[in-house]
Amino acid sequence: LFTLEPRRGFSEEEIEAYKTALSRKGALTAMVNYYRALFLPDNNRELRDHGRIHAPTLLIWGQRDRHMVPGMADGLEEFVEDLRIERLPEATHWVHHDEPERVAGLLIDHLKN
Repeated sequence: LFTLEPRRGFSEEEIEAYKTALSRKGALTAMVNYYRALFLPDNNRELRDHGRIHAPTLLIWGQRDRHMVPGMADGLEEFVEDLRIERLPEATHWVHHDEPERVAGLLIDHLKN
């Protein structure tokens, strides 16, 4: 489902730990159901019914994510009043593994404000 590459911030040991965890019965279904639920019509209506998020929000997006394409972040301003999107050109789905220093810096900066 996801490609984990040692050169992208994962050690062989970490990859084996992910493989072990994801090979457990029901693990992949549970992981995919999280994403499936995001796109159910009732969930989208519920988001609109509860109004906008007013808290300052940082979204860190890996531009090389093969599963969450960059356009999926478009239009979030409808739901989030104070949204800052940081797009990392070389990061994949695993932004915190691909660019840990950059992600940590962005989070620290965001939390200071």
